[in-house]
Amino acid sequence: MKLYPLKFEPIVKKMIWGSESWEISCRPNEMSIIENGEFAGTRFDEFILKNPAAILGEDCAKNSKNPAAIPGEDFKKNNSQKNFFENFSFPLLVKIIDAREILSVQVHPDDAYAAKKRSTDTGKSECWYILKPPTDGFLIVGLKNGVTREILAAAYENGTVERCLNRLHVTRGDIVKIPAGLIHALTPGAIIAEIQQNSDITYRLYDFNRTGADGNPRELHVKDALATIDFTRGARFRLRKTIAAEKTTSRECTFSREKKSRATVKHFLREKKSHATVKHFSLEKKIICATEKFFSDEKKFSIYTAVEGAAFFETREHSVFLPETRSVFIPAGLGEFTIRAQKNSATLLFSAPNCPTPHIIQ
Repeated sequence: MKLYPLKFEPIVKKMIWGSESWEISCRPNEMSIIENGEFAGTRFDEFILKNPAAILGEDCAKNSKNPAAIPGEDFKKNNSQKNFFENFSFPLLVKIIDAREILSVQVHPDDAYAAKKRSTDTGKSECWYILKPPTDGFLIVGLKNGVTREILAAAYENGTVERCLNRLHVTRGDIVKIPAGLIHALTPGAIIAEIQQNSDITYRLYDFNRTGADGNPRELHVKDALATIDFTRGARFRLRKTIAAEKTTSRECTFSREKKSRATVKHFLREKKSHATVKHFSLEKKIICATEKFFSDEKKFSIYTAVEGAAFFETREHSVFLPETRSVFIPAGLGEFTIRAQKNSATLLFSAPNCPTPHIIQ
């Protein structure tokens, strides 16, 4: 089976506060369908079953809920689509979120709490890449210093939850880490690319007295939210540590007038960090000037999301166009591939489950 970069048909969900586009999803009720190439029209889970080790990577394929499951021919013979999710939990979920109104004040559990609740999902940590900052420039991230479980519970009872919430100023290009246990809410006008654990567990603490489509107040999960929120760190710690990527990493791509086909690359790094890591995955902001060659990691798959500009992902036999806000899946066994910016440059968000970035061929 010849592997190539995969794009998927977006799964668009209309929400009461805006919309979500699930770009890469491997869930029973939200299964991505391959959009391009030989396997166009194939469900993502069916595609993975063709060769889990080559597609997911050796380490990822072995990270099974059932340790007895072995990738390869035996796996394909003994596992079908019916019991795929009994053995494997695809680790990542990629979304584009457009918040036209404020979202609920919410929190996600860690793996231990999700298991305690006997959920079929894992816990949920996530990272946000700010494609467009909110109208007023601030997101809700964390609690104000000194807010304890008792104070927050009392605030819920007397309707003053908003006074307890920390506001974080963000700009385009920021990466915001939202680990499990961190209370948060997107605010009006924000558009983000979200990389997260493949989980859909959300505990709403407060929803601004909003009603659902049925006219009734939306369900809250106050008990679970209060049990899940991490009260051990104050707002100052979160402000310092939450933004993991640079405010702006500018990398100019200028072309020689004499030799327009050759790019001269200049780097201007305003901050050292252009990446973020949570327990279950890592991501990095990459700026591609002209053309660069990469090599996939045989142990882990990777995903690229175009966050500014567009690019082509090319192998010897395939060329895949990636427009802005879309994502491409790089199978672990792909090998060498090239990323070519459509214009002078393209900014991409690289993400992978607990693995380093791919090796760049000099």
